[in-house]
Amino acid sequence: MNNNMNIAILTLYHGNTNYGALLQAYALQKALSDLEVGAKQISYELSSGYPSRKRRFSANQLIPRVSNKIKRILWNRKRKKRDIIIQQFADEIPHTELVTADTIAQLNEQFDLFVCGSDQIWNPIGWQPTLFLDFVTTGNKKVSYAASMARNDLSESEKAYATRYLTDFYAISVREERSAEILNDILLDKKVKIVPDPVFLLPAQEWEKMATPNQTTQPFVFVYLLGDNISHREQAKRFALENHLVMQYIPYLNFKAFEWDNRNTTLFAENQSVESFLELIYDAKVVITDSFHAAAFSMIFGTRVFVLKRFREGDPNSMNSRLESLMKTFYLTDNLAEVLPQTLQEIKPQAKTAMNILQKMRASGVGYLRSNCISNNK
Repeated sequence: MNNNMNIAILTLYHGNTNYGALLQAYALQKALSDLEVGAKQISYELSSGYPSRKRRFSANQLIPRVSNKIKRILWNRKRKKRDIIIQQFADEIPHTELVTADTIAQLNEQFDLFVCGSDQIWNPIGWQPTLFLDFVTTGNKKVSYAASMARNDLSESEKAYATRYLTDFYAISVREERSAEILNDILLDKKVKIVPDPVFLLPAQEWEKMATPNQTTQPFVFVYLLGDNISHREQAKRFALENHLVMQYIPYLNFKAFEWDNRNTTLFAENQSVESFLELIYDAKVVITDSFHAAAFSMIFGTRVFVLKRFREGDPNSMNSRLESLMKTFYLTDNLAEVLPQTLQEIKPQAKTAMNILQKMRASGVGYLRSNCISNNK
């Protein structure tokens, strides 16, 4: 390992029990380590970067707020065991000590290069200066790798914000075509590149080794939905029944769908660890999801997948663009819609060229890391 170089990665890592977020965090750290440099995730307390706001509630607002709090407590009890297992996976990823927006600048003394990781780190909904590496001193490089804005457009004020914080980046890459178009239009002195999500940096064999064998012997459909759309859940349940498949379901963290989940606990996958998440995708006859990373791993494992659109057309906060870009890359745009087909045969399988696409994506991503994070820093 090149002990003379240390790279720090800033993404949505600390306290995050989202499968995709942790798997992409693991993948980028592992890919950089494979290039023989020291690399760690920054354990950053995200909430410290937002100004605190005191809220006042009217009586009409207070009653549903209390009701929702009780529901959240009940749901949190059910998911606590899973969160502990997922956190154990997160703890195994090399990381720094916990830092806040006030203390993160201390890391300048420990690292030679800072990389804005992937996931929705640049989604305008959650923008803060720290996520644009504003704390990095001029002596250290700033690079982004597959940062996601998950938006089709930016307002004028958002464009000004992005310009302000991205001007001094050494190299910028994003995950979606649309994000690259937007940033290339406003950052005229830079060339914003498109690179694959970090999970595509590792070969399928590495992910397969991580997968924990599940105990389901019958053919099944794996269902993983991030949105709160109850119709999507009912469609998936009906699809499984009509196609004579067992439904293996992992509920998302958001408590708003807990009532449907509580009525359908018999559909829950028995093991909900990160490793089991991978195995369920690997072994499924088909994956039904609205999650980018569930779809991405379906591509990696060659599993048939259908993506339900989480956001309606025209929604200013829509994150559909990243899934549209992914499905387009693998020539599976027909498998992205708001309504599920009735039969498994109607869901288009991956083409034989998918393996070539994966190899090119990996080469592109690793090449970007070599050029912008390794070669010019040794």
